[in-house]
Amino acid sequence: MNIFSVLLVEDDENDVFFFKRAAEKANLHCPLHIVRDGDEAVAYLQGDGVFANREQFPLPCLIVLDLNLPQKHGLDVLQWIRASAPDPAVPVVILTSSTSDDDLREAYRFGANSYLNKPSLPDGLDEMLRTFKAYWFGLNRVPPPCAPAAPHSKEMLARA
Repeated sequence: MNIFSVLLVEDDENDVFFFKRAAEKANLHCPLHIVRDGDEAVAYLQGDGVFANREQFPLPCLIVLDLNLPQKHGLDVLQWIRASAPDPAVPVVILTSSTSDDDLREAYRFGANSYLNKPSLPDGLDEMLRTFKAYWFGLNRVPPPCAPAAPHSKEMLARA
């Protein structure tokens, strides 16, 4: 069975640190894989190069994607996911500092499942991840192979 894993596509070291910290505080217990730019995200999803071992680097059940990335912009990565990824239906949550209405419109036009703005303070991210966990890991349903063997929604929400 595939373990529910998350791919975080984020180039800013501080944002990665605060995301990991907020995930721990929210008791978000799942494998978190991190890539630092758009090209690396595509390589991870294709299983290219260092990402070829799918036991070590499983296909994610959820992608958290920044927009302002080096190499390949997040919107380009999102378009690639929807057109060419091994599982183009994998949920993609945009987590960005961009407040541009154009970015927002384009993200949804290209198939984003959610668009979240990064909070300015770490405590805001802590609260966001608690809500994120309750929705994406508790209420939301995912198709196999990411679906858990036994329902855990009530348990996950109780710990949120």
